[in-house]
Amino acid sequence: MSFPPRFGTLQISPRALKPHVDRALAGLRLPPAPRVLDAGCGHGLWSAYLVRRLPRASFLGVDIDAACVSACAALGLGSRARFEVLDLHRLEKRGAFDLILCMNSIHYRGMEEVEILGRLARALAPAGRLLFVGPMATDLQPFPWERFRPRPDYDGYTVEGLREKARRAGLVEILARPVVGPLGTLAKGISRAVQGAPILKFLVYPFLYALLLLDALLPAQDRAYYLLGIFAPGGESR
Repeated sequence: MSFPPRFGTLQISPRALKPHVDRALAGLRLPPAPRVLDAGCGHGLWSAYLVRRLPRASFLGVDIDAACVSACAALGLGSRARFEVLDLHRLEKRGAFDLILCMNSIHYRGMEEVEILGRLARALAPAGRLLFVGPMATDLQPFPWERFRPRPDYDGYTVEGLREKARRAGLVEILARPVVGPLGTLAKGISRAVQGAPILKFLVYPFLYALLLLDALLPAQDRAYYLLGIFAPGGESR
């Protein structure tokens, strides 16, 4: 199953993550009609994808950016999906969701990650799961041009750092591992380099997709572009 046409065919980052997200979801025991929260939904890419993948699920997408929420509402995802403007620091729902997505949405400077993770933990149903994706720490990026590229707005994660934040937020780790290794990161770098050249983009993207397919087959590595975690409610909270 692919991303909706609205998002185009040339987005490398979500396509690099897709096989890892699919594997993570396949390992979850969700109820037949799960309640899903897309926390920090952005333009709705993952909600739009999962509306297709989980045909009986109901979705709530929230984001602090009203323009993003308007863009999500314009996707036409039907009555099973609704979107609201909400600061995750003020999320008050409790025990409401079987699956919460937190996809590259809480790592920016100025965001209280442990507080937000705690609110997401309390919003999970007793058997619910949080699917988390965030960027790896700069010094764990696979290539020098990624390691030394300025990132003034965030620091990224280590496996141990994410585990500690999750524990403090009241979450229990099911899985935490680096994903999208050197080949996927190389594809991301090339896609950035040809971003302003449509013809070149068209020519190189089949090669980039091949890199992504190969990267997804490789075992988890210490150096990667993203960190994926699955967490359950019930840990220490402080």
